[in-house]
Amino acid sequence: MSIISKLRDRYITAPILKTILEGVKVDNQPEVFDVPLGFNGGMALTNKRQTTSNVDFKTLRALSINHETTRNAINTRKRQITQLDYEIVNVDPDADANASKADRLMLKAKLEDIGGIEMRFTSLLDRLMEDLLVLDACVFYKQRDRSGKLLKIIPVDGATIKLRVDQSGQRPQPPEIAYEQWIKGSLAASLTTDEMVYEIMNPRNDSPYGLSPIESLLMTIDSSMRSMLYNLNYLSDNNV
Repeated sequence: MSIISKLRDRYITAPILKTILEGVKVDNQPEVFDVPLGFNGGMALTNKRQTTSNVDFKTLRALSINHETTRNAINTRKRQITQLDYEIVNVDPDADANASKADRLMLKAKLEDIGGIEMRFTSLLDRLMEDLLVLDACVFYKQRDRSGKLLKIIPVDGATIKLRVDQSGQRPQPPEIAYEQWIKGSLAASLTTDEMVYEIMNPRNDSPYGLSPIESLLMTIDSSMRSMLYNLNYLSDNNV
């Protein structure tokens, strides 16, 4: 086989076949949800979420900032979470607590620095809780050294991450790509579940994305904001 034929098969034929086979079920396993056609394609990130949800990330962000009651509720919950004390415990209830005390203290010290020297643990929690409450997307990247040792975790804007699914609608496992980061319409990174963590608080069967608390209150928030604007305009127009 010539070099040209090998290049054709590797970079043209193989990717085309893979794309075709992505939509072919190889067994009788049910799909997790009705995956929209071309869900893993290169369509815009916001449109990807809207194929399985009614609201995009940009709208959720805007509502969380501009509606004062919602913002105060989010800030209050974040303060409550970050100010909680915590302990690292052994999962085995029969384990000797005194014997593992040194290990637990060491792990707690490492956890306090898990965000790196430039980010306190409370600040790390604050950022993660913000996206969890607004987007229902708690996302962080696991930065490692060349040996694979975990150095720190880096919070990532969940609104920039597009989820991929396999042929059954589930999250692909390594070495398959599970997450794509899109910045300004361009693909910035492709990551596996070994490299990035994407957690949701309110999972659902009809979408790989979580149900944001703000999304479920959309009509209430919208009505409240319209009332506030009406009152504001009334007072402004009739101000003497």
